[in-house]
Amino acid sequence: MSFERLKAIEHHLGRIATRVRNRIGEGGFEDPTPSLIQDYARDRYEREAALRGWRNLRAGRSLMEGELDALEQLVLPLHRPSLDIIEDTFNDPDPPWNDLWQYQAQLSQAIRAVCVIKIYQSGELLFNSTAVLVAPGLVMTNRHVAEQLASGVGTEGLKPHPERSAVIDFRQEIWASEPEESPVQRVRLIHPHWDMALLEVDTVPDREVMTLMGSEPPFFEANNIVTIGYPVLDTEQDIDLQGRVFREQFNVKRLQPGQALGYHPTPSYNGDVRSLAVDSSSLAINSGAAIIDLDTGRMIGLQFFNIYLAGCFAIPTWELAQDPRLVEDWGLTFEPSPPQQDSPPAWLAAWETQAGESIGAEAPPAQLSRQKPRREEEHRLNTAILGGDWYERCEDEDIVEALRRSPEATEELLRDVLSPQQATEVVAALKAPASHRHSFWPNPDPDLPELVFVPDFMGCHLSHTGTALSRVWLDPQRVLSGEVAEALKLSPDGIQEAHGERPMTPGAPLRFKYAQPLRLWRQAGFVVHPFSFDWRHGVDRNADKLHLYLETLRLSRPHATFAFVAHGLGGLVAALYAHRHRAWSDIIQRAVFIGVPLGGCFMPVEALIGRFALFEKLRLISVNPDEIDFPGMATTLPGLLDMLPNPRLFEGSEVLYTQAAWTEAGIPQPSQRWLDHSRNIKAALLQSPLLDRVTSLVSVDHGTTDHLRTYSDGFALGPREAPGDGVVPAESALVRGDLEAYRLTYPHADLVQEPNAITAVRDLLRTGSCSLEPLHRRDLSQTLPMPPGTDQRLGPEDVQGLRDRFKTGILMSRDVDWLMIPNLASVPSP
Repeated sequence: MSFERLKAIEHHLGRIATRVRNRIGEGGFEDPTPSLIQDYARDRYEREAALRGWRNLRAGRSLMEGELDALEQLVLPLHRPSLDIIEDTFNDPDPPWNDLWQYQAQLSQAIRAVCVIKIYQSGELLFNSTAVLVAPGLVMTNRHVAEQLASGVGTEGLKPHPERSAVIDFRQEIWASEPEESPVQRVRLIHPHWDMALLEVDTVPDREVMTLMGSEPPFFEANNIVTIGYPVLDTEQDIDLQGRVFREQFNVKRLQPGQALGYHPTPSYNGDVRSLAVDSSSLAINSGAAIIDLDTGRMIGLQFFNIYLAGCFAIPTWELAQDPRLVEDWGLTFEPSPPQQDSPPAWLAAWETQAGESIGAEAPPAQLSRQKPRREEEHRLNTAILGGDWYERCEDEDIVEALRRSPEATEELLRDVLSPQQATEVVAALKAPASHRHSFWPNPDPDLPELVFVPDFMGCHLSHTGTALSRVWLDPQRVLSGEVAEALKLSPDGIQEAHGERPMTPGAPLRFKYAQPLRLWRQAGFVVHPFSFDWRHGVDRNADKLHLYLETLRLSRPHATFAFVAHGLGGLVAALYAHRHRAWSDIIQRAVFIGVPLGGCFMPVEALIGRFALFEKLRLISVNPDEIDFPGMATTLPGLLDMLPNPRLFEGSEVLYTQAAWTEAGIPQPSQRWLDHSRNIKAALLQSPLLDRVTSLVSVDHGTTDHLRTYSDGFALGPREAPGDGVVPAESALVRGDLEAYRLTYPHADLVQEPNAITAVRDLLRTGSCSLEPLHRRDLSQTLPMPPGTDQRLGPEDVQGLRDRFKTGILMSRDVDWLMIPNLASVPSP
């Protein structure tokens, strides 16, 4: 994130706090203490945080981040709402926007000119975006949307992508109605400077074109505006807050009131452009939406970018009015007419400098919601290649582009961070797509279910929103500095950050662990949807987020069926989702669980007593080991505690659910609230109806702890002698005797990478069977020798080479492999 964008986020977040402060006590907005907070807070913790924030705002004091979050959760749905559009109009809104009704006539006319654009590949719906009817048979949308249909720039030589098609629909409202569709004939213009394009459609009867503002309105900063579009769920941000504002309905036509904030520099195709910033709800992605001036009903901006919780950014229509091609060649209507300029704007030169250049390369459909302007893509790629942990920060699309531009240098970089075999496989998989971009996303097999991958505990990156150097997990320099334990702590509510920091959001699954299997499943014809979640949060909270994620997928892919592939903790999230949400049975065809602790495991106990190998290694690598408190951090993570062993399955583990027992053992105390929470979900997990459709892949060859030793003054972990994968006892993964199961051989962290597992998932989802050896509970009677390195103790000198790499930000495959194995053996070589 650039310094300029960081400052913009800081500026706009400051505006949110100011806006909340100004709203409280204003006319039309009652004191939230007795009404809003009491009525709408989800629980005691949110209520208390909101009340503290309210008192601080009233007293003119600064807010802690958790207090601001709580107020945003309550205030944004009222003050930056998302109003339902029904039959081209909207219902009478609540205060403070009840005066919108007086603008109903001009807003209804604007609403009628806004449509959804639905883009298909080989007949399968890929995604929705927004477009605006700006001339008979012509709609305006974003360039980054049009590039999904054609490559090139300008008006000549645009090359359509033959496997793609699109239609527009002026309906798709909150209540089901007859579609009012028209096919997109072709892309007519891709603007060389602005993130704007024109598409030709069949003439739509009874729809008037949008009038665009031709000159800057006087005093437009702070003017009331509305945004009209089809907001899309942003799965990388707070799903709960988005769900409350949009009432868990996305991809439908909405009217979102707000205010204009003035001009703001925003990255686009040729560097920063002067965009129009507005503060209508920026929680969801809304590319191509129309920004409407309330006083005139004219469109003043085409949204092309948003920063979560900070603002939305649009192309000012009076800038477009200065392009004579749009008026003279395409007949767009600007009112009033644009004023005469002493000289044309400098950006018009882009028509000459980029004439005939094909710069509209196709972007992968899975990334459309996060589509970056071309220049920003190049900057992100170059930054990633220069950074020591570039492989974790890149995606396969970035490597394809790097191989296209500089194949030898990119192959050398891959060999530096991956094993020779891994590097060879990546190059073989991605080098051909680098020379022919369309082959990178082969047509999926329509007869296969789409694969929803749910990763393990610590299996997703976590980053703070709105801060530079924002990644916390997994970032090598944060590991070296010893910041990780404190940064990962949660507050007592199990949701907010412990130190009032901005909330972390989940990023992509760890590439060193998951990129290869996901790539191979895609190449086998599966559409793969990785579900990223904050693994620190409780399983029930993440199960509800998975529900919202799947419901959003269903809106855009109504004819698709889905299958879960879940690793470790991810399987608990999937199982509890099916227990809590009846809709699961119509969505999920089957599931493959890989090393899933349905009956719990003893890894949380290891973490709390300071014997969890991963945490020990992170502490060992740090230059400040004495200041690191991983056991204290572990007590605050409901997601970790939810994996405690089921006392009905593991004898003696009942003691773990009493806070006093931890005190007697001299161990940091987990909250009794979270111990009770963990105990209470155990039955639900084993009763999940999803288990009737689960096939379990289980490793039994690695000694694993499966019991406690109890004493009068506490307890201790039993030896690692039971069959399992080193983390999950096989008995836990096979807790249901009727569960279909097959045998794997790798340790827990590497299970998804095991070739047999990758092949088995493919075959199970294709045919319902696989060639692996079946596994039954009766096969679990053997006692295994203690794994090598179980009792090994290392010193700082043993990890100096790894420290040196982390100091420069370098992260390699072998480093991640060593961190994740459940013992302290085999320190990676320099």
